[in-house]
Amino acid sequence: MVKMWRLVGRSGNMRSDLLAEVVAAVAAVAAAIGLGYARSSAHAARDALAAARRTMEVVEMSRQGAERARVRHRVERVGELVQEILISLSFDSRVDGLSPGTQGRCNALSQAVVGLKDLLPRSADVCLASSPIEMQERAVKARAEVDRVLVRLARSRSGARYPRASGARWSGHNGQRRPRRASSPTHRRGGYL
Repeated sequence: MVKMWRLVGRSGNMRSDLLAEVVAAVAAVAAAIGLGYARSSAHAARDALAAARRTMEVVEMSRQGAERARVRHRVERVGELVQEILISLSFDSRVDGLSPGTQGRCNALSQAVVGLKDLLPRSADVCLASSPIEMQERAVKARAEVDRVLVRLARSRSGARYPRASGARWSGHNGQRRPRRASSPTHRRGGYL
């Protein structure tokens, strides 16, 4: 009977060892699955962070584009006012001073250049002239200044594509020159021999 008890005791020990091994294996599998989920979560977090950075870059580029558009619009308005002053000066029949229309345009120009005096110093000085002739000379210089600033603003746009003076063809996606396809005899005939 003692031998039998020892056999039962041994098989019970074997069962507990087997159970411990099974539990350890299940825990190892669960840990591996958990590690896989943690890695995929880390990859997803990195991807989300990269997407957030790209979004911030797009938002910043959009903000800069909107600011450039506002400045361009204001510079265009200054250019219109300078042009109106030039036209009114050419039709102004007063010798001793400025007509009320020209004075009104000068007031509008003075308001329009607020905040743009660093960018358009000659335009800001148009209405400071002491005579209509001096004002006309300043207005001509201011008009040229406005044109230069508008060209510079157009060139500073990111990703801007402009028609080239050389007449070169440009692809739509990256601004690189597309080579013209050489026509071969097979292309002219419509197939291969």
